[in-house]
Amino acid sequence: MAVISSASSDAQEESARRISLPSNALLWLRILLISTFCIPTLAFAIASILTYRAMFATAEARIAQLSEVATEHASKVFETSELVLDRIADRVSKRSWDEIANSNDVHDFLLEMKASLPQASAIGVIGPDGRVISSDYAFPTPAIRVDDRDYMRVSRTGDSDPFNDIFISDTRPGMRTGTPLFAIARPIPGKPILTGRNFINIAIPPAYLAQHYAAIAGDDSIYFRLVRADGEVLMRSDTGPPGPERLTPPAPFLEKITENPERGSFQAYVPSDRTTRLYAYERVPNYGLYVVVGTDRGAVVAAWMVEMGEHLAYGVPVTLALIFVTFTAIRRTRQEQAATARAQLEGEKRERVEKDYQQMQKLEAVGQLTGGIAHDFNNVLTVITGNLDLLERHVASEAGRRMISAMNRAAGRAARLTQSLLAFSRKQPLRPETVNANRLINEFGELLRRAVGDAAEIQFLLSPTLDPCRIDPAQLQSAVLNLVVNARDAIDRPDGKITVQTENVLFDDRRAPPLPEIKPGPYILICVSDNGAGMAPEVLEHVFEPFFTTKEVGKGSGLGLAQVYGFVSQSGGHVRIASDVGAGTQVSMYLPRAPSRPPEEVARGQPAPLRTRTARILMVEDDPEVRDTVAAELTNLGYQIMTAEDGHAALGILERDIEIDLLFSDVIMPKGIRGDELARRARRMRPGLRVLLTSGYPAADLEERRSLREFTLLAKPYRIEDLARAIEDRLAR
Repeated sequence: MAVISSASSDAQEESARRISLPSNALLWLRILLISTFCIPTLAFAIASILTYRAMFATAEARIAQLSEVATEHASKVFETSELVLDRIADRVSKRSWDEIANSNDVHDFLLEMKASLPQASAIGVIGPDGRVISSDYAFPTPAIRVDDRDYMRVSRTGDSDPFNDIFISDTRPGMRTGTPLFAIARPIPGKPILTGRNFINIAIPPAYLAQHYAAIAGDDSIYFRLVRADGEVLMRSDTGPPGPERLTPPAPFLEKITENPERGSFQAYVPSDRTTRLYAYERVPNYGLYVVVGTDRGAVVAAWMVEMGEHLAYGVPVTLALIFVTFTAIRRTRQEQAATARAQLEGEKRERVEKDYQQMQKLEAVGQLTGGIAHDFNNVLTVITGNLDLLERHVASEAGRRMISAMNRAAGRAARLTQSLLAFSRKQPLRPETVNANRLINEFGELLRRAVGDAAEIQFLLSPTLDPCRIDPAQLQSAVLNLVVNARDAIDRPDGKITVQTENVLFDDRRAPPLPEIKPGPYILICVSDNGAGMAPEVLEHVFEPFFTTKEVGKGSGLGLAQVYGFVSQSGGHVRIASDVGAGTQVSMYLPRAPSRPPEEVARGQPAPLRTRTARILMVEDDPEVRDTVAAELTNLGYQIMTAEDGHAALGILERDIEIDLLFSDVIMPKGIRGDELARRARRMRPGLRVLLTSGYPAADLEERRSLREFTLLAKPYRIEDLARAIEDRLAR
């Protein structure tokens, strides 16, 4: 194999030498070949780009024009419908319900109004019992109840006088025909406004608008939608998912109308069709509605490809003929060079793709694992610790209390295990405190000595003037323990030594930081070094990667240094590692210095003692075991507890006339309503309602969501003392 490789290498070098020193004729042939290929290709590329942009500009202009025309039509439809509603209101506002229901002239008037509205499918008057008491359908009107339909779904203007406002409902199947309809409704002046009652409504089939817009477009590749400002789709001309459709954040349409509420354009991927579409939208004046016009991006690209194919049909034969003439003279040399270049490029490309794919899979698996395990495990721990708290109140024997105390300590260790699992991904919920690192190291120095055992001598060189730093004490101790254990495993000599050292470090113009990402300023250095086997450069560049280990199978998970790196980075610090084969390894953790007495710690003082309260709390939790356990704990403290299994059930309770002092809800819940969304709806229903949220997901994940920053968040698992203090704090504000 070595001989073959050498011969191949010599042949490549000889080929490269011949190519690098061509004759004059070969040189001109190569120049001609390059020119023959490059000039037409460049011209074609420029033409392709210009044509591509022009076609997309034309398509965007077309759908923008169609959206303007369709918006004008929609405006006329709703304006004429509103005028008819006003005329009907004038006719029936001064009549009693019996007069409206038993009056044939009201029925005839509704028939007359419907005849003037080609867009109307039905016109009716809804009475105080939610029944249609008069309509264009028949006289007397059959008993049809519609009080389950919210005709006050979305207000047009939010007018201070609701009797003058127009409401637009969702699209639902009609009561008589089952055909999808949406209603334009208004209250009857002088009648009390009730949900789904005391209204005049005009039912409009979306198919009417869809047929009209299809006639305007004259092209099956154009799609129309009529969308309310809250994301409810009232009409769509293309085939969509069955049933009602509502766009929810982060839908591109909702983001665009927030930026440009009147008109605009955007691109969006449609999962049902697996296509990307170009959209233009325009607001229907005086109504909270938008007409959205879209076309398939693929259709524009296909038209562009057809046009460029026609250009190629003329230019390619001529170009190929010239290339063939010149290429024949030098094809052998170019084949050798091209084959070598392709093989090398393909190998490098494959290597990069494989490396990127492996890294992506690793990070994806880690993220899913940590988030899922944290949520489920923290819910389980919440049930365990809660039931232990409840059980402790009923156990009088000393032996029983010792057993409960041992179980509580085990549950605490399990919670810390979850934090360690999250550490390397920098998504662990840290509890930073201003501490002296020397004190923490001294506190578990004996543990470090036991961990090292007889494998090496461990010594501590701790600076007596070490400044404080603000970190999570438990995570710092875990990081130092990880580094000491790694140092112990790397020592394979009888005079092995491990050193733990601390000192103050100041990086300024005179002393540059050891890593470019470290900002100048004061730091606390914690260094763990050993005189063990050391690491080679190719190993050193991978040491912080999750699951990378040089230990035998079963003797290391590869998470130790990754956890150290994640914890230090999340704390605002940096890690540096230096190692030489046979000389040992040195790991340096640089942590930002903190003030000796930060304002938040001075003001905090001692925690207030727990006390029972009589407040009424609405608790929303989808896990029945967590819900029952926490409800029992709070009941024992004297609170009045109402429970709901999801956001819909909680909203039903809030709609009732029941005094509620605090909403305590999980963040991640089923059936489409998250805890933060429930809190906002609850505050709109009951301004000033106090809210406390909780979650078993990592706090770092949740705090990245802007929607949670306005609420107080209690992380799971929590003890009853933590929950009680959090509730008392919210009730006191």
